[in-house]
Amino acid sequence: MYLKRLEIQGFKSFAERVVIEFDKGITVIVGPNGCGKSNLTDAVKWVLGEQSARSLRGYRMDDVIFSGTSRRRPLGMAEVSLTFDNSDQTLPLPYQEVNITRRVFKSGEGEYLINKNVCRLRDIQELFAQCGISRAAFSITSQGKIDEFIMVPPQERRIFLEDIAGARSYRQRKNEALRKLQETEDSLVRIRDLLTELEMRRVPLQQQAEMAEQYQRLLTLCKVVEERLLEGQLAGISHKEELLLDECEKLKSSLLFLEGGFTLLEKDLEDFKLGLAARRKGIEQQDNKLDELGKVFQEVNADYVRLEEKLVSCENRKKELKARLSVILERKKETKEELAEVEAACVRLRDLQLDAQQKLTGLEEEKRAWEEQKKLTNKSWEDIDQEIFDILHRKTSLVSEVRVLKNKKEVLARQQESINKKNVAAIAQLEELQKNIQTVEEKCRGYEALLAGKNAELAKEENRLESLTREQENLSAQLNSLSQQINRDQERFRILKDAENHQEGYQQGVRKILQATAAGVRFNGELLVLVEELLQIDPTYGVALDAALGRAAHHFICDTPQAAQEAIAFLKKEKGGRASFFPLSALRYWSSPVKGKIETVNGFIGRMADLITCKNWYRKLVEYLLGRTYLVDNLQNASIFAEKNKYQYRVVTLQGDLIQSGGLFTGGASKSRYPTTRGRKQELAQLEVKMLKCRREYSQYDERNKKLQAEREAVKNRIQEIRENCKRSEDAMRDNQHQLSIWTQELKKLQDFIENCRLESEELRYHQQELNRQLSELEKDLELVSAREREVETKRADLEKIRQGSEEKTQDIMSKLSKAQVSFSTLTQDLKHQEQKKEQIKQLLELREQEFKKVENDLHVLKDEISGILERKDHLQQQLAALTKRKNEINETIVFRKKQVAAWERYINARERRFLKIKEILMKSKQRLQNNSIKLQHLREQRDEI
Repeated sequence: MYLKRLEIQGFKSFAERVVIEFDKGITVIVGPNGCGKSNLTDAVKWVLGEQSARSLRGYRMDDVIFSGTSRRRPLGMAEVSLTFDNSDQTLPLPYQEVNITRRVFKSGEGEYLINKNVCRLRDIQELFAQCGISRAAFSITSQGKIDEFIMVPPQERRIFLEDIAGARSYRQRKNEALRKLQETEDSLVRIRDLLTELEMRRVPLQQQAEMAEQYQRLLTLCKVVEERLLEGQLAGISHKEELLLDECEKLKSSLLFLEGGFTLLEKDLEDFKLGLAARRKGIEQQDNKLDELGKVFQEVNADYVRLEEKLVSCENRKKELKARLSVILERKKETKEELAEVEAACVRLRDLQLDAQQKLTGLEEEKRAWEEQKKLTNKSWEDIDQEIFDILHRKTSLVSEVRVLKNKKEVLARQQESINKKNVAAIAQLEELQKNIQTVEEKCRGYEALLAGKNAELAKEENRLESLTREQENLSAQLNSLSQQINRDQERFRILKDAENHQEGYQQGVRKILQATAAGVRFNGELLVLVEELLQIDPTYGVALDAALGRAAHHFICDTPQAAQEAIAFLKKEKGGRASFFPLSALRYWSSPVKGKIETVNGFIGRMADLITCKNWYRKLVEYLLGRTYLVDNLQNASIFAEKNKYQYRVVTLQGDLIQSGGLFTGGASKSRYPTTRGRKQELAQLEVKMLKCRREYSQYDERNKKLQAEREAVKNRIQEIRENCKRSEDAMRDNQHQLSIWTQELKKLQDFIENCRLESEELRYHQQELNRQLSELEKDLELVSAREREVETKRADLEKIRQGSEEKTQDIMSKLSKAQVSFSTLTQDLKHQEQKKEQIKQLLELREQEFKKVENDLHVLKDEISGILERKDHLQQQLAALTKRKNEINETIVFRKKQVAAWERYINARERRFLKIKEILMKSKQRLQNNSIKLQHLREQRDEI
């Protein structure tokens, strides 16, 4: 046997298909660096089963596929084939040549073939094992490989020599034969159990068979009764369908009429709303102007009030200065006379001063109270004057509006009479035209009905043909896709099932216990179960659970320590390896920590034991295994969590990285898609359900495809027949339609004219009613305004009396207050002089002389200030009068425009009520038509089901 041929396509630098023939002897391949010599040895190792991408000088397995250049696009598949000459039958296959092939696709899927037949990698490895050919043997020797062989210990060198001699395959075949022998013995035990159980079930099954025969007889009778019942239901459904079709046609005609009127009314309403918006905008502009004038009026009025107060203050000051001058002159004269009586008069003057102070305080409080009342009275007087002005203006406006409405009412009456005369003439002309076209219309109606039915039937059949064609094309594509998917799933299921049957991934001791359990062996009367079979968790956390459990996933669960002892004794007796057991009755675990003591971080998910679903009996096992293990989203957050909690707990991430309590970090990744047995079982279950679903869908699609082909042929024949009938009907109908179209246009014009007359008449009646209502409201408003006018005049007379009394009282108090102030000032000055010593009389006289001059000067300045205040007061009064006049003009404009807006709003509200009424009728008609369509569809579905 020798290597005869090497075929490469899409592998690394070999984009095109390359075939290298090897003759007997030595073949040398030479070339410069980078031409692809090493890629040839990589291709040989790869087709023999190399699984390490790094051994092939890559990072991932799909790196071996040609990645493209600036001139060639990348490929989606790599394929390598080796052909061996087997004329001496070295390989145990009945072929002169043996060809092995390996392919890999961009999606990551790969396949192996022997002589173009799909196989497993294991099949290729077993085929070449006895010849000493493998990816790791010395069949492919690179630089340094011989030195490595010489330097290894004798034990490892023996392994290399066995591989080269092919002796290793015999040892593997021996172990495989022993395993199959044990499986056969286990199967025989299981068959004996099944035979015993089936014998026990034979008699009950015979009784059930008799009951099934009786059920078939009754089922036949039931079908006959159901057929008769369905015939009666079918007749009733056909009658209901005819009634619903008639009602749907009537509703469609009504909907067309309502939709036309609805559109016209909606357009009219929008025009009125635009006009109303423009008038409201004008009112807002006038309101803004009025607000600005109000602010200016308030500022000017505030200045006027301040001037009034300042003028009163200056007048009071002037009186005080004059009084002070009198007192100073009098005291200058009396100072010498009163000097002797100073000491005796001091006590008397202090008593008089206290009485004067109390009297002065009382008068000032009474003055302030009456001044406040005077201000309120004046304000009320101004409000009443303004209200009287508004009432007179309102009364004049109402009288004018009443006169205008009466004139509009007379104009509408004349328009109504003219429209009625036109409508009567149009109706008479319409009746005459209807008689002329009735005969021709009856002839055309028959042709139209026939042609409409044929066209509808033709369109329906064409749509049906198109739909059937699209559906058949879609079904064909789906059938091809399902066929490919089924083949891929079957191959994947076979590979996983074979691995599951051989219990790959379990240790020897675990496999031994599983085989014994499958054979019916019980340890202390208990059935041992693996930990991974009893714990359920969200698939999102599956990788984290496998990492947290580790080898504990393959430990067995039992109830008592005696069962564990018997299982260990069994393994020792059979020399079947080692296994671990969890006796639940002897299991002890730490209590979970208080949640408040745990320092959480971002990405913290929870305690693993809380995420597990299992029976309550196994809850303490979960706490034992995972009670102090916490789940975090990634390794970075897990490290922060462990550090915050001082590495007291185990932390596992969603990717399977693990931080042990104490600080040991464990992590990495596996090449296998499901590195755990639990993942393999989960994929097997998913594949089984998926394949069953795909086969059912394939069968349904194939049956539907055949039916669609038959339906398409029938529909094509029917379409041809309908087209011929339509051609004959169109020729017969064309002559009658021409004459009918002329008369129909005249009829349409008359109907539109009559309808317009009716709408105009209704519109005029509505306007008349609206005018009557507005006239009634204006008359009521006029009566209310007159009554309010009389009421305000009475109130104004009462307020005038109060105002006069307040003015007299204020003058009286001012007089008393002036006297009290003069008296108090005199007493104070006298007391001050009387308390001075005799020696200061001359100095006091000089001071009085200076004070007299100063008061005269102050009095002169005060007179000038009073003159300026009076001039400013007159100017502000003129400005206030102008602002008041402008405010009144703007108020009149606003009132007039608000009346216009109110009238427009009432008109629009009436149009909107009519609009909503028509819309409601339209919606009800559409809803009724939709309900009838649903009922009709439901009846047709019932008929199809029957």
